[in-house]
Amino acid sequence: MARTAKRYKKNTEKKIPGIPVCMAAIYARLSVDNDEKKSESIETQVTLIKEFI
Repeated sequence: MARTAKRYKKNTEKKIPGIPVCMAAIYARLSVDNDEKKSESIETQVTLIKEFI
């Protein structure tokens, strides 16, 4: 059986009048490099995106 309790939960975030609220998602992916380059970890990517947002 699917869980539905959270679906009906009311949004309790306080909105400040005059400031628009936008939803955003973070997309990070791990690539495999064949040429021995050090690739960015998932944690590093998420941290950088959060700082940008």
